[in-house]
Amino acid sequence: MRRIEKAASVVVFVALAGGVIYSHQTGSLYPGLPFAAGFGVLLLAGVVLQSRAVSTSVALVAITVGLVYRIYAFEFPASMVSFDPDAYAVQALIIAQTGSTEQLILSEFYSAATAFSVFNAESILVLGLPTDSAFVTIPLLAALVIPVSAMAIAHRVTSHRQTFVLAAVLTTLGPATIKYGIRPNPIFFSGLIFSAFAVTLISYPNRRKISHLVLSIVLLFALMVSHKIAVIVVVLVCLLLLIGSHAPFGRAFGNRSVRTAYSLALIAGAALVIQWMFLTQYISRALPRILAIIGVVEPPPELSRAAAVPYEPQLAFQVLAFSFVLTTLAVGGLVWLGLLKFRYDAKIARLLAIAGGTVAIVLPGRFSDAAAGTQRTFFFATAGLGALVAVGRYFAVKSPRRYLHYLSIIAIAIILVSQPLSAASTPDYRDGARHYLTQGEVNGKAFAQQHTQSTVYMDRYYWDEVIDFERAAADGGPQYQAPAAGSYFDGILEQELTEGTLLQEEYQYVLLRTNVGTYRMDMGRWVLTWDPVASMAASSRYHQTYSNGHTMMFSRRDTTTPN
Repeated sequence: MRRIEKAASVVVFVALAGGVIYSHQTGSLYPGLPFAAGFGVLLLAGVVLQSRAVSTSVALVAITVGLVYRIYAFEFPASMVSFDPDAYAVQALIIAQTGSTEQLILSEFYSAATAFSVFNAESILVLGLPTDSAFVTIPLLAALVIPVSAMAIAHRVTSHRQTFVLAAVLTTLGPATIKYGIRPNPIFFSGLIFSAFAVTLISYPNRRKISHLVLSIVLLFALMVSHKIAVIVVVLVCLLLLIGSHAPFGRAFGNRSVRTAYSLALIAGAALVIQWMFLTQYISRALPRILAIIGVVEPPPELSRAAAVPYEPQLAFQVLAFSFVLTTLAVGGLVWLGLLKFRYDAKIARLLAIAGGTVAIVLPGRFSDAAAGTQRTFFFATAGLGALVAVGRYFAVKSPRRYLHYLSIIAIAIILVSQPLSAASTPDYRDGARHYLTQGEVNGKAFAQQHTQSTVYMDRYYWDEVIDFERAAADGGPQYQAPAAGSYFDGILEQELTEGTLLQEEYQYVLLRTNVGTYRMDMGRWVLTWDPVASMAASSRYHQTYSNGHTMMFSRRDTTTPN
């Protein structure tokens, strides 16, 4: 490790430590943690770009930054992040306690595709940690698998060290991998498996080896039992590779490579048919969604509420929130076209297939609500696009056109600056909905559970968050096992808040959070136009029975006060 690399590493870790301390002092991950880590990664990129003999230790430092970022962001909240992980944690704990999946309450698809829950149950048993803490394996894997996969993909295209180190630096703070790395779910778990498949694909030798084909089939099976989208991604990648193996693009392909492309496309297609029609019977649900994506089915009408308005961030914030997607796709698209036209060969063809196939699953989410969200699928593309941009930089430096060298530096800087500015970089971004509970909110809910026997009404997100996993697993009810459980369960305040009718209902117990700007409801995010806490406090029909600065609990005056 050269002196400049050592000095840069020290500055990076000092900045990261400062970001952690700032986040701890302010009680918010944003902006301290993403900005500090983003500065560090940008500095590392500068070291890589200015050096012709960069050490792989720089990649290790970058991966360490991503590892610390994700683990701290995962452990920082007093609860798990977002809706779904609570339900998956309850399912995993039930499996760990019973040794089977028979007691799980699952959809038709996940009754057959339980790989994610089984993996998490194994984590609980092996690590011996509390249920929610045992899920730290997911952000840990995200911090390691994505940048290492990007390095491996870039290394297979060119052995130039600067290129694959840059690929790691570009992907270590990928916002989509942060967002879903700290809120574990099956689609992200399948994204990690897909990254391994992408490395296997790019590593295919010119001579057919049965070991590579067997490994591809094993990974395909793992994808089949993890998530419904993952196999589609593989199909798209293999189709692009098959198209690329034919004229006029396939001039660099040998006969063996063409046969490999056909074999992979047929195997992936068969895997999709088996998964959707036989293993999980998902085809009956998939067809209506596909029709909705292509516009055959009309989207549902927009909702309006009497006492709330939909959360609409300012245009500048929307641009910043998705800036990493826009910039990465723009830069990646230009590099993709340039490599296709000027540098096409069998290795480049596999790289373009990986990048192009994963982007193809991302784009529908920007144009249709029926498709999977852009950020939910972008992590499939993170490793491939990172490697693609790094390889593009390598050829830009080799080009006699000097301006390409400077343009590549600007493009990389824009991508790296956009990452900490993204809404996906933290679960408490600016004025958007906070995707976790504070310690005070956890304490308030614990008080309500311990001191009342009747239903305590809360806003939907507060109601949904599990704070006692042992109790939830012992109950085993659908309200604990269903990801983002619907508002048909008793105790959820939905229309009472958005229509302003809470006082009219006269519930016995109501627990309200006092520091919520944007509410996450069953039908999206809403900003209330009235203050339910102040209205309840001023009501003669209720009196305050508990308050800790984060929550206030009210009981009807004809109800006995909890001890």
